[in-house]
Amino acid sequence: MRHVIRLDWDFIPPAYWVDKWEKMARAGLAALGYRLVEVRRRPSSSGKGMHVWVEIEGPRLKELDKVMLAWLLCDDTTRVRINIKRVERGVRFWDKLFTYKQVVKQRRRTRCRCKACQKLMKILREV
Repeated sequence: MRHVIRLDWDFIPPAYWVDKWEKMARAGLAALGYRLVEVRRRPSSSGKGMHVWVEIEGPRLKELDKVMLAWLLCDDTTRVRINIKRVERGVRFWDKLFTYKQVVKQRRRTRCRCKACQKLMKILREV
């Protein structure tokens, strides 16, 4: 069965480090009974890090085992902790590599003009 492990690196390592990492990943995955099929890398949207997709082939994986493999393959540790919590809580799409920020405008609250609200606002300003 094929699986894709998504990794987030917070910096862009030198190319020869990545070559060494890939050899280490191939050997480590083989020791666990998996075969590394392909590694794809792209700079993150900020340009400060790198997103890595590791495609592996082997026995069926439980969700928590995917998180463990991501950690073994040098995923960002904060992301690993968050993903552990997501899996434990049963979040269906827990493996988010990146999300889009959505800006939401806050609606202006209109003040009530009744006498009771006016008195309350006056008291709150004095406190």
